[in-house]
Amino acid sequence: MEKGLTSTMVEATAIPAMNPMAPTPVPACKKGTASGISEPRTAVEELAERFELMAELEAFCGALAARRVTDAEVAGLEAAHEACGEFAESGDVEAYYAGNSVFHHRIYKATHNAFLEREASRLHAMLQPYRRMQLKVRHRMARSYAEHGEIVAAIRAGEAEEASRLLRGHVIIQGDRFHDLIAALRRDRA
Repeated sequence: MEKGLTSTMVEATAIPAMNPMAPTPVPACKKGTASGISEPRTAVEELAERFELMAELEAFCGALAARRVTDAEVAGLEAAHEACGEFAESGDVEAYYAGNSVFHHRIYKATHNAFLEREASRLHAMLQPYRRMQLKVRHRMARSYAEHGEIVAAIRAGEAEEASRLLRGHVIIQGDRFHDLIAALRRDRA
């Protein structure tokens, strides 16, 4: 059990590593049975739901950060963004991913909401392998870096709605980006 969590919490990290092409490891009954449990979902569906929630958490973090960020926190966010630029320029996916994590965690911290910071960090950690894989998709690192620049500008300007919108779009997996991620997962399995 992770530090700070109680045994009564349901921990998604306790579930074995997800294989996005396999059904969930927990057997379930078909919809309409006496148990009321719906049909089993695939790990891909659960992954999409986690990213959907992460996008909303990040959007909320962006809005709060835009309203509450200190000048020192803006400077730290800008420094994290500049570091990501160097990593993107060199094409170093692993270094960019580490810098990307620092960037996002600085936004969580700038909310000045410790509970939100912990929960966003926890879900971020669950999605780490998939977020890292996304960076291997052609041109994603450069697009991610450009999106970070827009996010920094919105937070610096105190534009809560714009920061929220930008972060939601930065994180959500939909359409082609979702299919790109699935293709990357398949490549890594091969």
